[in-house]
Amino acid sequence: MNQLLSSVITLRHFTQPQLVGRWHADGAAWKELSAARMPAGEISRGFYTICDDRFIAVAASSEGPLFVIDKAVYPLRLERAKLDLQQERSYNTFSFQWDGETKLMLTYKRKLYHDGKHWLDDKTRDFFAWIVHGVKQKKFYAYYTQ
Repeated sequence: MNQLLSSVITLRHFTQPQLVGRWHADGAAWKELSAARMPAGEISRGFYTICDDRFIAVAASSEGPLFVIDKAVYPLRLERAKLDLQQERSYNTFSFQWDGETKLMLTYKRKLYHDGKHWLDDKTRDFFAWIVHGVKQKKFYAYYTQ
């Protein structure tokens, strides 16, 4: 059993590093705190965001990266997990499927930057663009495996 699933984890907010989210792995509760009040050693490797009042996170574990949606925890193994980002002019739709079943679908306003030629999704400010891009990289799995 994954050690993360039986503990409390503290993750940094994806776009607001002054905040941390403390999440009880049993799914009982989560709350936001000031990062300045937390000892550095208590902050786990990973990030979270709040979207449509849902706690969504990526956390490192001994078994590799985990994807958290409120109380549910999913190992990010590509043979079972599928993450997708559909881009419209002003909005993105992110979806997460586990074993072919949609577990999360969110539509939100795009966060764009201009690279001199094109407007692109900003993986440094958009949690969902970051995670969809990240799961395609081998180093992502190495970094989020403790």
